[in-house]
Amino acid sequence: MDPLAVVEQQLGSVDIWPSGVLTVMFSGDEPNLRASRRLVAFMYGKGVGASDTVMLFMACQGTNDRWRKMAESQMYGWYMQCGTARNIFYYNMKKYVVVR
Repeated sequence: MDPLAVVEQQLGSVDIWPSGVLTVMFSGDEPNLRASRRLVAFMYGKGVGASDTVMLFMACQGTNDRWRKMAESQMYGWYMQCGTARNIFYYNMKKYVVVR
């Protein structure tokens, strides 16, 4: 199944995601720690698993293998911190509902 469709089933349409998350996903820029942390904070806070997040990011980033491998490593690292740290940095968006 398409990685975007998988994540949209959990989060809703990409049209309602924060612009900062979309910028990280689709910019094609070299991923950095701050950007990958922002993406993981959003996805983890919404209940999206690490593998789904990484698969979606990889699908959106094109073919630069060096960047893709670095970003994958960073994201799995942030997910591990989310699950084990006492001071978790993610933000919980589950309580917010968009009504149209």
